[in-house]
Amino acid sequence: MNDPRVTTDAANGEGAETSTQPQMARSTHIASQTFAPAQTNALALVALVSGIAGVLLLVPVLGPLVALTTGYVARRQITVRRQDGRRLADAGVVLGWAGLVLTCVIIGVLVLAPWI
Repeated sequence: MNDPRVTTDAANGEGAETSTQPQMARSTHIASQTFAPAQTNALALVALVSGIAGVLLLVPVLGPLVALTTGYVARRQITVRRQDGRRLADAGVVLGWAGLVLTCVIIGVLVLAPWI
């Protein structure tokens, strides 16, 4: 009990011994950072929807042009901002080109129909 590193509880005078040796400091800092999941690019979704509208609903020129424009812009934003939606943007671009080709074919058939 005469050890200077050990103290007793003075309130009840009994042997509640505690050590006064220096304890290792505990860090409250969390080493791992939590990251939010990457957001899907909104323009990629717009590209996909307008590409589908351009092909399936035969929105002649507006659908494919919107799909191509927003698809290419979305691809750039996804690369720079590290967002999700690259496949959506790619699908929008492909559907935009398909819709544009389909529109040209339909216009060509309509124009050439009187001579066929």
